[in-house]
Amino acid sequence: ALNMGTSVTIQTGNDGTEYTITVTDAISKTLDNAATLTLLATGGITVNNAITSTSNELYMVFNADVDNDGGIFTLGKRSSHCI
Repeated sequence: ALNMGTSVTIQTGNDGTEYTITVTDAISKTLDNAATLTLLATGGITVNNAITSTSNELYMVFNADVDNDGGIFTLGKRSSHCI
């Protein structure tokens, strides 16, 4: 979906439980269409693999505390950051 320029949102449940989103596999956008990847968690978000775009923009929105009672955003030890 990201390759086609379709934005993707992954959101945890919101029933009072602290749910975590964990990215374990690489995410790669390779086609020339801008898109947004949004991760919304009531608990934490952990990124343990690469999220890349080799063509056009990949906007990323990570909110590790959508219920406003504390959340943790963690980048794994294999992370590199280009801004």
